[in-house]
Amino acid sequence: MEGKSREQIINDIMDRIISEIEKGKYQESPKLPSEYALADELRVSRFLVRQAYERLQGLGYIYAKQGIGHFVVIKKISIEFPLNSDQGFSSKVEAQGFDVQTRQVSLKVRQAGPFLARTLQLGEEEEVYELKRARIVENVVAAVHTSYLPKQRIPHLEQWGEIRSLFATLKKYELETLVHQGSVLEIALPTPEDVKLFKCPKLIPLIFLKGINGDGRTGLPIEYYEVKYRGDIFKYKL
Repeated sequence: MEGKSREQIINDIMDRIISEIEKGKYQESPKLPSEYALADELRVSRFLVRQAYERLQGLGYIYAKQGIGHFVVIKKISIEFPLNSDQGFSSKVEAQGFDVQTRQVSLKVRQAGPFLARTLQLGEEEEVYELKRARIVENVVAAVHTSYLPKQRIPHLEQWGEIRSLFATLKKYELETLVHQGSVLEIALPTPEDVKLFKCPKLIPLIFLKGINGDGRTGLPIEYYEVKYRGDIFKYKL
């Protein structure tokens, strides 16, 4: 690795280990070479190997056991998630053989403000419900779904207790047909709040899906949603 910058060497070490992980080298024995051993093999400083290991740990590829060494994370969950499907989250995931649970994180009332007023066709002073739910797959928080719903169109939402299925709850308001009115897909790193909620490494990318669902009868927007999916668990099918 002569002639390369420190950053290039760190990236080369990371690329090598990621490639070995993806090829299944550590399936039988997940323990990685020690910092000393890998530094000696590659003829680089131990500091650079340590930096590479720390970054791989931040990305969720490996973890450290104090006094023992570094180990490859054995990933058990990989979900293909079709975007162009009318199925709900639970149906899509259960169809692939995974156990799915939904937990309500919070339900609160807030003013719409400029963005939600424009998106949901409301006045800025009108109230909306902010409903946040965690999607738990095989005991791992895999997605967080935040819905914004016009209070005047869906009154007394809190009367139904914990909301796990929004679709089932909306049926109680005779809103049985929802029409998808567009969405945007982005990639972002988790915020400190996301890291706490997902219990994930801080460098795991999140797939950020934003969109609108409308009332099939009137065409009025019923829900603006923001869903964050763990990028190391979900693979999107277009």
